[in-house]
Amino acid sequence: MVWSYNRIAKIMYGRNFVSELYSYTNTGASTGGSIATGLNRVIFVKIQEQSTAAEANLAALNTTLPTGDTFTIVTTAAQCGYCWVIGSS
Repeated sequence: MVWSYNRIAKIMYGRNFVSELYSYTNTGASTGGSIATGLNRVIFVKIQEQSTAAEANLAALNTTLPTGDTFTIVTTAAQCGYCWVIGSS
């Protein structure tokens, strides 16, 4: 029942535009969680599940964009994956 995430990469474009890649991990019965990016504004999130078979339910963004630095992903239990975030710093 643990949600965790890691920033894998961060690319700066100009002075304020940022692209970041995160991995997220669910264990047990956890069904998602929040990712705090530290950005001033998140304007785009692309979620990609990691699985060896087709997922019955896809992960979903549970936050209206644009938003501040934190957004929430809702997943099925024990689902892991990646998300690509674009925002401003």
